[in-house]
Amino acid sequence: MTDLSRAARCAAGALLVAAAGCVSTDPADDRAAASAAATARLGFPVSLADGPDSTESGAAPLSSDDAIRMALASNPSLRQRLAEIDAARATLAQTSTPPNPMVELMLAPPVGGAGGTAVFAAVTQQIGWLLRRPAALDGDEARLRAATLTAADSAVALVADVRLAWIDVRAAEAQCEAAARGHAAAERAALATRSLAESGAASDADRAADDALVSDARRDAARAERDLATARAAFAAAVGRADLARAWRTDGRWPDLPASLDEGNAAPELRLDVLASESLVVAADADCARVGASRLGDIALGLAYDRQSMDTADEATLGPTLTVEVPIFDRGDARMAEAVARRTQAIWACREARTRAAVEAREAAEIYAALTRAWRDGSERRVAQVRAAHAAIVAEHAAGLASARDVAALEMQLVEAERDAIDDRREASIAMVRWMRSRGPAERPQLAGGAS
Repeated sequence: MTDLSRAARCAAGALLVAAAGCVSTDPADDRAAASAAATARLGFPVSLADGPDSTESGAAPLSSDDAIRMALASNPSLRQRLAEIDAARATLAQTSTPPNPMVELMLAPPVGGAGGTAVFAAVTQQIGWLLRRPAALDGDEARLRAATLTAADSAVALVADVRLAWIDVRAAEAQCEAAARGHAAAERAALATRSLAESGAASDADRAADDALVSDARRDAARAERDLATARAAFAAAVGRADLARAWRTDGRWPDLPASLDEGNAAPELRLDVLASESLVVAADADCARVGASRLGDIALGLAYDRQSMDTADEATLGPTLTVEVPIFDRGDARMAEAVARRTQAIWACREARTRAAVEAREAAEIYAALTRAWRDGSERRVAQVRAAHAAIVAEHAAGLASARDVAALEMQLVEAERDAIDDRREASIAMVRWMRSRGPAERPQLAGGAS
């Protein structure tokens, strides 16, 4: 048994050498790489490590950045993308792990009172995986990179979605405040008209018209409150915190809207979703190579010990064994055809992602430029003009040259102009966020390799 023990030790040593190249199942570095890619893309610190959900209650004024931190900790969709990183890391670790050796034992005592005992023992190791291992590792590493980039892109998309939802809440708050002031101005106008009608200076038709304006203003205020409740519910869904659907307030800050965009560093072809699609093409290429290597079939090497104990003799043999799969029925044609088709699919998906990124970036820049002009040169300028007229009539009223109804009527015009400006500012702010989402980083993100 000395030779068999020595052979077993050699086989175990070979397996230990093979196992030394195994990949870790710990996805911490991959999550850190996704965090770094998202941070570099956003210029905002992003942490995708597991941790307790945010305990922020939302009772205090909530800034856009605070909302983003809550979402990164609680959003279910992002947590799913991170789980995909973990799964891809585990798949890579499994691919790098050599198959277990097979041990076969047989003991055949004599039957019928004649002959002797036969003993057979064999240890075999499948080595065909060594031929497929390089391509399989390349494919799994590429899929891990794609999962990492997809998670980072999901974080970027989540930040954009949260900013958009937060902008909607901010705009709805402003609309509620303006609608309340409009309602109060309509009430003052109706009261002034009622006084004029009692003195004969206004007709019943004027009084009825102003009462109708009050009803319209009350309706607008109620609709503004409904829109605010809807915006808060959508925001709660975006951050993954249903408990935030109750009343809370933003910090009142609008995003900065530059008059012109700096497109010098915009590189939509380096967007994280585009790079993820490129990694999937690399994975598809590796799958084709792996399937090609698998056409050779499985090969196993081993060591066999055979001893025959007879009445007159005792014979034993020890020698190597070789098992080779003969590809007669399954030659891998179907697997290769599937791999080639999936490679073609990945290539076209990558081209589609590149085209979509370029179109979105160009369209977003054009939309932002148009909406910013509409707000800054249109509705915002009109607000300034009506505000100046309102200040003038307030001065005239103080001098006894204008009635309280005239002041209230112009105040309603000012509220209307402000509400138009709020809508335009909201649309321009949304366009700004979407333009930022459509951009790519200034340089290609560097991700760590798959082996450890």
